[in-house]
Amino acid sequence: MEPTAPAEALERLQNVRVEHRYAQLNDVQLHYAQAGSGPLVVLLHGFPEFWYTWRRLIPDLARAGFRAVAPDLRGYNLSSKPKGIAAYGLDRLAGDIAGLIRELS
Repeated sequence: MEPTAPAEALERLQNVRVEHRYAQLNDVQLHYAQAGSGPLVVLLHGFPEFWYTWRRLIPDLARAGFRAVAPDLRGYNLSSKPKGIAAYGLDRLAGDIAGLIRELS
């Protein structure tokens, strides 16, 4: 499924256009912010953060010739929030990111 972006989901950070999109990956929908083109760089946040952690680095990477993508991991911010602790195992989290990379490649 092609990632989608609502028309209002564009913003500018440090004069760089940042798009907000969603990727449907098996049992979750991941929100992500992206800017630039070129080799893919995926920026992963920690607990209890979300994509916005990378707001200062995304424009720099885009200007340097990279496609910077910062997802909200499952359970965070605008991404799906599955029920139950089993939905948050490391295998699921890693699978989400692998699926996102496949989706974006």
